[in-house]
Amino acid sequence: MATLSPAAAAPRAGHFDAARYADLLRKHTKAGTIGGVSVVAVDYAALARQAGDPKSLYRRVLDDFARFDPGTLRTRPAREAFWMNAYNIGAIKIVVDHYPVDSITNRKINLLGSPWKKDVLPIGGKTYSLDGVEHGILLGQFKDIRTHWAIVCASVSCPNLRREPFEPERLDAQLAEQARDFWNDPHKGARVDRQGNKLTVTRIYKFFRDQFEEWGGGIAKVMAPHLEKPADRAWVRKGGWKLETFGYDWSLNDTVRLDPR
Repeated sequence: MATLSPAAAAPRAGHFDAARYADLLRKHTKAGTIGGVSVVAVDYAALARQAGDPKSLYRRVLDDFARFDPGTLRTRPAREAFWMNAYNIGAIKIVVDHYPVDSITNRKINLLGSPWKKDVLPIGGKTYSLDGVEHGILLGQFKDIRTHWAIVCASVSCPNLRREPFEPERLDAQLAEQARDFWNDPHKGARVDRQGNKLTVTRIYKFFRDQFEEWGGGIAKVMAPHLEKPADRAWVRKGGWKLETFGYDWSLNDTVRLDPR
């Protein structure tokens, strides 16, 4: 594998080159189901094999993030897209660092089963935790409810990992697509039971209810625009239903766990 020249390796100010990250997502993720639930699974075993080779695609992706100065990003879409991608590769890395594990909450990663505050991803001379990216930057600075269906904590009940990087020029369209995919998933996004007068939604709503209310105007206003069926949209907007939440499956979105086709 050819090595990059210093000039080619230097990141361009104000622009994060996600080409290698895009390549990694194409080569090492796969759509399918785990226990009947739709996922985009990651080939963690293959990435773990690459982790020791500084010339591997995986290590070069991590180097791309490590060498980049996010302070050079000039627009909000550029900053949001970068940090959404950073969270997702950070979640992948924390699993790869300890693989094999069955969950990001495995005690092999953290004795308390809480990996969120563990420093994991070097960026621009600083090492970030998943909490630092999610709460300190994406939610803390941008206050964008769409973050909740963009970032993926390596678990089955998370929104599906996007198989391409988020890009500033396409961010709104990409997030709209993520929303449609997630809120129309009856196993982990939302299940509309008009006959039973029951609406069941992701436990992410329970985790972040204040944000759904303050930033999005409540669960109905957040999710209804993305539902595919007009009758479901109207029913959710009307209100009066009983609200419940799904359980949360923290098991790993690993390609070795994909259901046979």
